[in-house]
Amino acid sequence: MPAVDIDMSKLRSFSGCESTTQGHIPPLSEFRFIRVLILVFLFPPEAEGTETVNLRAICRLFQLRYLKIRSQVELLLPTQIRALQHLETLEIALPSRRKTGIALPSDISQLPCLSYLNILPQMASLPDGVGALRSLRSLATFVLEENSLDSIRGIRHLTNLTELFVRAPVNQRFVESAEARMDVLCSSLPEQGDCKLYLNAWSQEVWFPSIPHWVSRLQKLYSLEIGVDQLCREGVAVLAGLPGLVRLDLWIRGVPRESIVIAGVGFQALKHLIVTSSTLRLTIEAGAMPKLQRLKLEFNVNGTAPDQGGRDNALAGVEHLSALKDIIVHIGGFGAAASNDDSDQRAAAVSALRDAIGLLPNRVRVDITLVYRYPSFGIPYSSVAENR
Repeated sequence: MPAVDIDMSKLRSFSGCESTTQGHIPPLSEFRFIRVLILVFLFPPEAEGTETVNLRAICRLFQLRYLKIRSQVELLLPTQIRALQHLETLEIALPSRRKTGIALPSDISQLPCLSYLNILPQMASLPDGVGALRSLRSLATFVLEENSLDSIRGIRHLTNLTELFVRAPVNQRFVESAEARMDVLCSSLPEQGDCKLYLNAWSQEVWFPSIPHWVSRLQKLYSLEIGVDQLCREGVAVLAGLPGLVRLDLWIRGVPRESIVIAGVGFQALKHLIVTSSTLRLTIEAGAMPKLQRLKLEFNVNGTAPDQGGRDNALAGVEHLSALKDIIVHIGGFGAAASNDDSDQRAAAVSALRDAIGLLPNRVRVDITLVYRYPSFGIPYSSVAENR
């Protein structure tokens, strides 16, 4: 912040970005009538873990309606903010690699106007008395296994809730015990209204053997990210039967034993589909995914390794996707020392994809990217990609 001569007490809105550790912290105590406050702290990487930003004076901004903070270093937040009785939006975003949740002020549930509470990558736990936040419309993000069953049950009182973002599980030990907590979550979602559930059930450390049966009970599921060792027909049927599923991000770690067949009655609401697998074996029957607009496929041209048969990559039935607008394909397994055989496989894979896409009745945007190495689940393909 430059040292300019401004009467801060008259400000109603302030947005500032600080990018050095020697900069000025906004004079929060002078913002007597501030209503909108946006703060961004983009410190250099070496400052992470050593620097903190003291924002405890926020608790005295009595007219505040909107508070958004993005920071690459630790924040010192006030322990209590009940005085902010007009606060409607609270958004805090710290680096996604952060392992621990963000501890919120202890009395946050006493804010009667709070409508949007969005904490990234996740809050340490749901606020005590979360059910008292009757004005809440959007709640993000909490980790299921780090909250008591009573805290999760408190969500049922949020009758105005339209968006709920949940992470589960974050460690492999929780995989086997997830069903009980998912049952409580399902029974705690507001019965009235249209509450969309966003569930992230995948990380590099967490893989389910197959699609869990409890997924079928998430009838309000809107978006799902999940990683499995194998995807069988029963698992496909579970996912396809979710009536409100609009976005699916599916990671398959093992070499598929059979083609993924999406039947004609499956995924009636789905608009965005991402499939990451060692081998592409996808068959789409007529009538399936009638609303799909964006299809993203990530796979190897020759399986998980040169000797693990992935040479029968196949995409069939894409011509049935009449609403499709975008197809993004990332093909891995092309090293600098690729053999002629690898080059032939690359050309054949691209040719087969274009032939399949060419059967579509409507024009779509096509982006095929070749990747120099075999996929490492969790590392974006775009970081090592070359567009063709």
